[in-house]
Amino acid sequence: MHPPPRHPIHSQAITAPTTPTKMRPPVPVTLIPAPLLLSLPLLLTPLTTATITNPTTLPTPPMGFNNWSRFMCDLNETLFVTTATAMQTTGLQAAGYTRLNLDDCWMETARLPNASLTWNTTKFPRGIPWLAAHLASLNFTLGIYQDAGNATCGGYPGSYGHEARNRGLT
Repeated sequence: MHPPPRHPIHSQAITAPTTPTKMRPPVPVTLIPAPLLLSLPLLLTPLTTATITNPTTLPTPPMGFNNWSRFMCDLNETLFVTTATAMQTTGLQAAGYTRLNLDDCWMETARLPNASLTWNTTKFPRGIPWLAAHLASLNFTLGIYQDAGNATCGGYPGSYGHEARNRGLT
């Protein structure tokens, strides 16, 4: 006969509890036959077909490029121009990838004297309006990130208290 096993940390023997623990009675499980389970979505589908009533609804979610996951604050005009060209030549644009989004760090670190935001002229020497027009000429849409708080994640000026002014970015 072997001695009882010992706990690896303590030198106490591992023994069964002295008082029985209460256990719930087992819950009966009803198995659903596979053919019935597979037809369940059909049974729950309405018999009428839906029609799109709003022709401006997109058939897919917005698809495109956002600089944040790879480039973070290391973005500039050249990155977006070359990315648009690459999206065209690789077939991504034809597949529906038509948006290019400027994420954080595209703007100057302080607002202008009139409290407007402006782009970083080192990163975007021809300006955001030029970039938007250039991308539009290639059938892309430009999106621009802004934060609803006092500052962006990168520490740049946020929109809080300046929402109306930011909509008219100059």
